Amino acid sequence: VFVSVANIDPPATVLCVASKVRAASISCMKLPNCWPRGMTAAISLAKPSTAHGLITAGVDVGSSSVKIALLRMKGDSDAEVLTLRTDRIRRRDLRKVIHEGYEVALEEAGLSRGDVAYVASTGEGELVDFRRGHFYGMTTHARGALFLMPQVRAVIDVGALHARAIVIDERSRVLAYRMTSQCA
Repeated sequence: VFVSVANIDPPATVLCVASKVRAASISCMKLPNCWPRGMTAAISLAKPSTAHGLITAGVDVGSSSVKIALLRMKGDSDAEVLTLRTDRIRRRDLRKVIHEGYEVALEEAGLSRGDVAYVASTGEGELVDFRRGHFYGMTTHARGALFLMPQVRAVIDVGALHARAIVIDERSRVLAYRMTSQCA
């Protein structure tokens, strides 16, 4: 079982963004339990190297935060994480949070907008006006889980509004799911 926790109020243990770009663009970051509320979480795991590879971005617009991952795809199953960031929305203009977060992520990775070949969104992704593709949450969870752990056949997603249990097959197809009707 692959677990994705997006609610960081109270602070969560793991934040994940998953989006499909050829194979998958995946990002996960562990936050300490003492992470201050309302703070922006950001981590730069690797600076761009001179090695060639397709640079992709995933933007997950959730109900309480915007998660951004920049990756260098080195093949169908190898990705180098360049930057991961999470910005809390906190009554701010959502489009502004998305754009500012993306610009900071690019800066952290030492990239410009022109370096990124593909931007995929999930969640309320229609607000990401610079995206090239949009994927539904259950699809991204299924593909991301399979990318990280090919033997996985179930995914649990605990978000700020809902929790979901998803059954998937070996091709990341969603076979069944259950979702809470109340706040997670």
